[in-house]
Amino acid sequence: MKINTWTTAKGAAIEMHTKHVTETTWTDDWGTTHSKPDNFVIIDKVVVNDNVYRGQGLKRTNIDGQQCIHLYNDMATKTKIHVQLPDDVNQAVWGEYDRIESAKAERRKAAAKADREELQTKIRNGYCTKCHSYCYGDCQA
Repeated sequence: MKINTWTTAKGAAIEMHTKHVTETTWTDDWGTTHSKPDNFVIIDKVVVNDNVYRGQGLKRTNIDGQQCIHLYNDMATKTKIHVQLPDDVNQAVWGEYDRIESAKAERRKAAAKADREELQTKIRNGYCTKCHSYCYGDCQA
């Protein structure tokens, strides 16, 4: 667990406990251990001026171009608090996560481009997009 602390412009003391998970491991019913690459950040808790926030209401969000931590104070009253993340804390906690996600996005973009180019090559060689074969336009699709 990584602990980051900072003070806001209004003087609030913030302490955030996080963990970056890059691999998920589990054991199935037969005792075989499996693992897969993963990429997510767990915010275990955030302490704001001795008030502890835990649970699913904790997440990073972008408000007007600024990275913030979204806190739900109480599900009954639905009190929302947003704490601005300093750039160094954002980089320390989510830097590797963001790098991995942008690399994934680049790979998806490159794969989509390659698929489009492959389809254009197939079409030039007589591929029919109606019947998805090389019918050379004499299909009834």
